[in-house]
Amino acid sequence: MASIHVKIGQENHQLNLVRANLQKLDAEIQYYEQVNHKHMQTQNALTKMNDQEFFRGKELCNLENDRRITQKLRDDEVSALKGEIEHFKHINGKQVEDQYELKNEAEALKRHVSLLNQQNFELSTELEKFIETDETIRRTLNRKGKVEEIRTKVDEAIMRSMYEVQQRRSPERNGRTMDPSNGNAGLTSPDIRNMTTPFRGHY
Repeated sequence: MASIHVKIGQENHQLNLVRANLQKLDAEIQYYEQVNHKHMQTQNALTKMNDQEFFRGKELCNLENDRRITQKLRDDEVSALKGEIEHFKHINGKQVEDQYELKNEAEALKRHVSLLNQQNFELSTELEKFIETDETIRRTLNRKGKVEEIRTKVDEAIMRSMYEVQQRRSPERNGRTMDPSNGNAGLTSPDIRNMTTPFRGHY
């Protein structure tokens, strides 16, 4: 009987040890559960932060892609502007050369105009001389016409005078039909040879 009580006591002691171990294990389990809960909260927070960082990173990647595209466009614009600047430099150089050539042409034209003015002056002088010469020739021709008119009048006067002289010198010849309008009718050859005027050959 005593051995039974001893055995029961031992069993109770073992049971108490087991209970103590169980309590200890329960406390440890609660502790680890609390730690695990904290870890889970931390994990959730980290997961949320990770998700936020992921979306942030994705947004940053999109922004970086946009920045690269914008930078590429700007680089293209800069390249185009550089090309335009080079083109304008070439055009400007060409315009400077053209202006230099135009200036030379203007100087040449100016010299040519001066030469033409000089030639025009010389031609004007020659034309004035020609006009004076033409006027002199015209006056000479007018004078010659007047001389011819005077000569004709003198010849007619001489013929009338000779006709009257013949009428007075030769009454016998009056029977002949003499008319000053017949020209030399009734005149002898010596009379005709003497019909000259002092104006012939003098202009």
